[in-house]
Formats: sequence, structure tokens, C-alpha cells
Amino acid sequence: VTVVFSLRLLSHSEAESNLYGFLDHQDRTMETFAGQLRDKEAALQRQMEVVREQSARIRQQDERLNQCAGQLEKQMEQLEQNAQRIRQQDEELEARSERIQAQGEQLREQLACMEQQSRQITQMEEHITRQTFEVKQMSLQLETLYHSTCWRITAPIRKIGDFIKRLLK
Repeated sequence: VTVVFSLRLLSHSEAESNLYGFLDHQDRTMETFAGQLRDKEAALQRQMEVVREQSARIRQQDERLNQCAGQLEKQMEQLEQNAQRIRQQDEELEARSERIQAQGEQLREQLACMEQQSRQITQMEEHITRQTFEVKQMSLQLETLYHSTCWRITAPIRKIGDFIKRLLK
């Protein structure tokens, strides 16, 4: 009887050890997921700030482009008015034409810059979409773990283990 009793204690002790090991593993897994989730959220926030800053820069450049476009329209009107006096003001017209070409080049450069920034924003939006998907997936995994039968069944055991840990401290 003593042998059987000690074997049962040993089996119970092993089971308890295995259970504590499993619970510790689950806690580490959850801490890892939570840490990864926090890291992903922080990275997403940083990327959102970059996108906001670039959007503000694009809006400023758009305003400048609109201003330049307005200036170009005014200059075109002046050119149309001056077309009637072209014989008398040929030299003046050439100077204005050069200025218009320079502004046109600036507009093309700004447009190229805006197109590049638009591509960058698109890439960042795609990256943010991927990051958001990963965060949702990790949240779903964490939620699935919390709602799993194993997690619910072991809840009392975890509480007892926490209680024992507090007693041992």
C-alpha cells in the first residue's frame, strides 16, 4: 500500500510539475504576443505620423502648385494681350516667354516630386494595411487563446498556482 501511495504521489507531483510548466509556457507565449502587439501598434503609430507629415507636405506643395498655376494663367492672359502689340514688344515677349518656360520646368519638377511622394504614400498605405492585418491576426490569435477550452479549463489551476506563488514569496 505504501508503494502504491508513493507512486501516486509521484505521479501527482509529476502532473503538477507538468501543469506548472505548461502554464508558464502559456504565460510566456501570451507575454510574447502582447509584446509583439505593442511593438506593431507603436510601429503603426510611427508610420501613421510619417504619412500625416507627408500628407501635410503634399498639401503645401499642392497649394504652391495651385498658386503657380494661377500665376501661369495670369501670365498667359498677359501674353494674349501682348500678342496684339507683338511687333512693337518682341523683346519683352521673349523675356516673358523664358520666364514662363522656367516656371513650366518648375511645375514639371514639382509634379514629378508629387508623383514620387504619391507613390511613397501608396507604398506606406500598403505597408500600413499589412501591419493592420498582422495586428488583427495577432489580436485574433490572442482572443482565440483566451476563449479556448484549454485556457478556460486551466483558469482555476492558474489561480491556484498564482496563489501558491504568492504564498511562497
